[in-house]
Amino acid sequence: MRRKPHHRNQSSSLSIGQPADHWTNTSRQLIACLAGLVLLLTAAGNSFAQEAELTNVQRMIRRTLQDRVPQDPVAIAQAAEMLVNVELFDDARVMLGQLQALQLSDEQLLDLTTKVGSGFFQEIYLSRDLQPIGNAVGDYVLQGARRGLQSPERYDSLLVSLNSDDSSARNKALRQLRIIGEPAMANILNAFTRDDRVEQFPGLRGALKALATELPEPIIAAGMANDPQVKLEAIRALAQINSKDALSVLYLAILAPNQNDLIHSTASKILSKRPGAHLDIFQIENWFGRETLEALKQKRDPILLRQSSNIWIWDNEQQKVISQPSNVAIDRCRRASYFARGMYESNPLSDDNRELYLLTQLELAKRVAGPNVAIDAAKQIQKLRLSATETNELLQAAIKCELFPAATACCEILKAMNDASVLTQLSGNYPPLTHAMLSGERSVQFAALDAIATLDPKQAFPGSSHAVTLAVFLANGSGQPSALVGHHRLDVAQTYAATVASSGLRGEAAQTGRELFEIATTNSDIEIILVSDRITSPGFDALIQQLRNDWRTSHIPIALLYDDARRSQRAMLRLERNNVTAIPLTSTPALIGSSVDQMVNQVSTFRQDRAQRNRQANVAIRWLAQVAKDRKAYSFFGLGRHQEKIQQLIYQPGFSTPVSEILSNIATPEAQRQLLNFASENSLPIDQRQQAVTAFQNAVKRAGILLTTDEILLQYNRYNASETQPKETQQLLSSVLDIIETGKN
Repeated sequence: MRRKPHHRNQSSSLSIGQPADHWTNTSRQLIACLAGLVLLLTAAGNSFAQEAELTNVQRMIRRTLQDRVPQDPVAIAQAAEMLVNVELFDDARVMLGQLQALQLSDEQLLDLTTKVGSGFFQEIYLSRDLQPIGNAVGDYVLQGARRGLQSPERYDSLLVSLNSDDSSARNKALRQLRIIGEPAMANILNAFTRDDRVEQFPGLRGALKALATELPEPIIAAGMANDPQVKLEAIRALAQINSKDALSVLYLAILAPNQNDLIHSTASKILSKRPGAHLDIFQIENWFGRETLEALKQKRDPILLRQSSNIWIWDNEQQKVISQPSNVAIDRCRRASYFARGMYESNPLSDDNRELYLLTQLELAKRVAGPNVAIDAAKQIQKLRLSATETNELLQAAIKCELFPAATACCEILKAMNDASVLTQLSGNYPPLTHAMLSGERSVQFAALDAIATLDPKQAFPGSSHAVTLAVFLANGSGQPSALVGHHRLDVAQTYAATVASSGLRGEAAQTGRELFEIATTNSDIEIILVSDRITSPGFDALIQQLRNDWRTSHIPIALLYDDARRSQRAMLRLERNNVTAIPLTSTPALIGSSVDQMVNQVSTFRQDRAQRNRQANVAIRWLAQVAKDRKAYSFFGLGRHQEKIQQLIYQPGFSTPVSEILSNIATPEAQRQLLNFASENSLPIDQRQQAVTAFQNAVKRAGILLTTDEILLQYNRYNASETQPKETQQLLSSVLDIIETGKN
């Protein structure tokens, strides 16, 4: 059957301008010719197939356009539209190219969309048959028309038209403001700051009411204004908006001290008519507390929370609603901090209000600073009037609420305060900094260790041994974010481990539950874990429980790779509270990759990249070296218990110097043996090997020769076997024998 011409919805909210009301004479003649041709063919009872009729129409349109070539932009666009309607897409693309070549101004593009209708340009932007020119021309025309609409002169004209006696002029202005969208709403609100527009206020209020539900964000921002007129107009418009942010603004309008009476009464009247709204102050404060914490916890789409967009705020300096680029999560924090501050100002004697206010301020400060940069601690201490004791209490509250950026900020402030007495202030069995080390969130754990390193305690505190455990854990990794896969068949585990490369992760494989747990709790690079329901020793159920109970893995996303759907379903009911997802073992690599991508997005508020991991590892290993220098003063940290794991760190890139120093100060038989093994590795750089020899010499001075006879004999054999090695290697091994012989005497 012959395809009928398209019918476009000209009332779309995305449209620019109106349906074409003005056609050129050429266009009218073309339509008349086409209509007459179709009628003649139908009336004559032509027996040609409908496809043949369409071909005749196509031929007629092409011939007509060749005879009467359109010249002006409107005629070209209308000709392209007719060509699209009869599926002459190649010809349409040529016309669109001609239109693009005209390089019209924004005002001309606005005039074009007004006469032709923006629906056509939306259609070509999306049409697969017209790409890539359709996308380019559609975007070029629509964006230019929007810019034309947003010129100051155009805004002035539209705002004036809102008060016109002509209803059609008012409706046209309102339609064009709707097309512009949120910038238009911001301009309407900002007009209320100007005394020269007082006569236009009635029309502006009508526009606010008409557009409020479609364009709420600038209105909510204006509801936070310090300009009473703008705030009042925004409060009135909020009656049309049903959202938690709108409700929060209304609540603050009746809570805020010294509030304008008219604003207070207007908000109260709106709330009295809103189903489920509270008017009791105590109920409002409880509602604010719940909703603010919910907003801060950010338990929403992690991909969305990493996105950036333009958000609307009230700028006190400029005295206007403005748009600025912001991360979605930061914007939500900013809103939460505003509401919490308002609640605190309304009742500053409430401890709960102050705690929520401080948490929101620190959460926002850290999210704005980001994971790589510490907050300006001195500024926050002064601004929030923080003491070490209050910051310590805030740290515990932030951990409890899982507000990890706020917790990180607290650790950074405690570091700046440098008051070691906070380690004696307990919350339960431990001080908050110990709780932070055990939080399971890497950014918080590192910030806590960094703070303790600066506080430099000289006596034991509850949980002090965890500091060395954490430092060794942070130091043990290559810096490459990794995924760990466990399956009872190693080849299967390795196959699945290979699939994670597309997600930017390095794959690690484990064959037993015990092996998987060991890797997960020693390799700080592990970001996600995939466990087969066939894994044993222990089985997946007990293994996942162990992982969730260990502070190093408690927050790592875990997926259950299931082969038995029925057994997996029963298990997932038990494991649901442990934040475990399920992936069928029969999934294609693409599906596995998609699931892994989703898990990666859940990794952390601040996902640690390679540079961050390496920086944290360097801080950790250097602190361990500091502790090792004076083992007597720092004996309460229990450094010796971690000797075996520290020894292996000597092979980590960049760690040979600090680890050699640590082993030199530990000076146990195992430490001396490891230093000599490292020094004897011919494949290693000679300067690093020489550092190990020097460290061995210092260890001998400290504790004497602690090597066994066999180990000493091994060094003689190594020297004798170096006859074909470079001279510098021979000299190095000879110096080792000199140290041994000197130490024995």
